Amino acid sequence: DEVTEDSIVAIMPEFQAALAQAFAEALENAILNGDTSSDDPLLKVWNGILKGAHSLDIGTFSAQHIQQACALMGKLGVNPNEVVVVVNPAKFAEMVGWEEVSTVDKYGSQATIVTGELAKIYGKPVVVSAFVPDGVHALVFNRRAFLLGVRRGLRVETQRDIVKQTDILVTTMRADFIGVPYEEHTAVKIV
Repeated sequence: DEVTEDSIVAIMPEFQAALAQAFAEALENAILNGDTSSDDPLLKVWNGILKGAHSLDIGTFSAQHIQQACALMGKLGVNPNEVVVVVNPAKFAEMVGWEEVSTVDKYGSQATIVTGELAKIYGKPVVVSAFVPDGVHALVFNRRAFLLGVRRGLRVETQRDIVKQTDILVTTMRADFIGVPYEEHTAVKIV
């Protein structure tokens, strides 16, 4: 009670927002790294994209490896509007310095030397996620090959414990994540 009573600003909405952000990060982690055989209760809810991804073993990571991953995906790797490239922050920092995207003569006005950002590579969106594990250069996948079904969206509920004079915040969501079966590889992890 003292925290909320003594606070100049309403603190409960801040707690709720922080809880919602933590939940969103846990959901992202489960979508990428979910594994039903995991001991981690946050990851064992379903098998994530990396669990079934085909491996492309390489040496030094380069832009051409993204195209190789797409080639391994067959028809699922062709449409740049359906293919996503996910990297961790360290790999993204490396990619921004690639010769193919860093200079104006090669990448035009969107060159990373000018903008400091890399939105696409070969027309495919680049997404940065802290949940791409070390040892994985990039995860390339077709977004049509995975479905997130939401039965009930994020709910943050509060219950008052009058004995302890505290508020209990609980976050829940009813959802499932599945990979759609295709003959081709739906995802390739570049390692």
